Amino acid sequence: MNTSTLFVFGGLLILLSTVSTESQADARKLQQEKLDNSCQQAREVKIAPLREGVIKDCVASGKEKKHCQDFYKDYGERTGQRAALFMDLPECEKAFEYSRSNRNSD
Repeated sequence: MNTSTLFVFGGLLILLSTVSTESQADARKLQQEKLDNSCQQAREVKIAPLREGVIKDCVASGKEKKHCQDFYKDYGERTGQRAALFMDLPECEKAFEYSRSNRNSD
């Protein structure tokens, strides 16, 4: 093999390595999004009835329903010093562990 052939071959190897790494990163990102969505859906199943309860209590205290809905629209999410609710669900733990495995593999 001559020098120019080696350069071409080396360039192809680098290109293929880059494409492979990018597609692995894309696949990993898609998997993380899938797991995060699964977590969010599982949390919403648990949070929705609680949110409705605080909205109902708010309305019962004399406030307008629209005000109460707006005020509690992010109920159960992380706000200020308050942790998000139901992050200990299996779906959320799986998403968290997957995100940690990505950091640990670098």
